[in-house]
Amino acid sequence: MFLDKNNKNLENFTNFNFITKFLHNNKYILLEKMLKENFAKSHFTVLDIGSGLSEFYRKFNHKFNFNYLGIEKNLNFFNTCKNKLSINKNYDVILSDIENVVDNLEGKDLILCLDILEHIDFNLRKKLIVKISQIKFKKLFINVPNEFGPAIFIKNFGSRLINYKRDFEYTFLETLYATFYMSHKLPPHENKHKNFYWKDLQNLLNIYFNVEVKTNINNLLPKHFSPTISFICTKNVSSD
Repeated sequence: MFLDKNNKNLENFTNFNFITKFLHNNKYILLEKMLKENFAKSHFTVLDIGSGLSEFYRKFNHKFNFNYLGIEKNLNFFNTCKNKLSINKNYDVILSDIENVVDNLEGKDLILCLDILEHIDFNLRKKLIVKISQIKFKKLFINVPNEFGPAIFIKNFGSRLINYKRDFEYTFLETLYATFYMSHKLPPHENKHKNFYWKDLQNLLNIYFNVEVKTNINNLLPKHFSPTISFICTKNVSSD
């Protein structure tokens, strides 16, 4: 996700125009449907890993009954949420990099990883997934960008047309390489978007969880064209 050097413009970035607002809101449409199906009016607990501005809490606090714990390493985001939301008894946030707390994670009913796993290197990502598989939860919801196939072509060149700085990582050739799944032509993925492949994450998740794969627009878009991919995970019996 593109942010300025002080990481202050997340809200402006996601709400750049009605198109970006609609696309970024898709995960919350899927989440609300999942919440209604699995939690309804019951009380539940939420762990939001890489919670940012705690948008999940802001959107759903008045719709559902839950206790929320966010983990966020960005000081600006942490201070904003602490100042605006900590007055609520069902809200808490921790200032920490996930790497520093991964070994001490405790189970929650719902665990969220929203637009965060593409920013974590492979070894830490695997460690986090393994740790989650070892703790109690009912649902794990993950959302990541689709950085390959027609989706990346549409996103990168579409963002240029509307002056939306989404493609700052990519050169023109790198966008073409990603469009045609030529990952070997791209530098290794580290902690941004370029060369992050959602199917690699799916393969990892499949080892530990039962996984549903969801796309944009209420799951109507084919995966190759969907700008983001969501995973709804439950524990395998063998992982209990």
